[in-house]
Amino acid sequence: MIAAAHRHLDGRDYRLVDPDYKSGKETNCSIATWQICEDYFGLELTAEEQRDWMIVDPARPWSPIDAVVSAGIGAEVDGPIPGRYHLVQTWRSVSPLNRGHSKIYFEPPSPMVDGCLVIQATYDMGKAFLSVESFAEAVDGLQFRLAVLNER
Repeated sequence: MIAAAHRHLDGRDYRLVDPDYKSGKETNCSIATWQICEDYFGLELTAEEQRDWMIVDPARPWSPIDAVVSAGIGAEVDGPIPGRYHLVQTWRSVSPLNRGHSKIYFEPPSPMVDGCLVIQATYDMGKAFLSVESFAEAVDGLQFRLAVLNER
């Protein structure tokens, strides 16, 4: 997962609206998570699945989680599973939609082991690989849904 994340985050600029992602110069949180998962799992998402990751329908704020499930690369869960990567979608508000963010979160295999990690495209790409203390810190009090990603 880490290698795939580096391939899709390193050297890119963050641009929220209409990033030039096909050139490999820009990305945003939705594009980055879809491309990382696509690379990691060796699949090619359909145009419809890509739109779900991009949340083009405001009536479906959790569509990235649905896209993970429909692509067969994970399952929706209520909380993080130790030792696994997850796709997390957060929102400050879902009614109306306000400030969403997609990221990949790794939960360490044991509470006694350090290593919670957030992988994300963000305005400060120096925080693309962000060490956090806990899942609570990763979601920062925001509304969220998550999917545990399949093991390979």
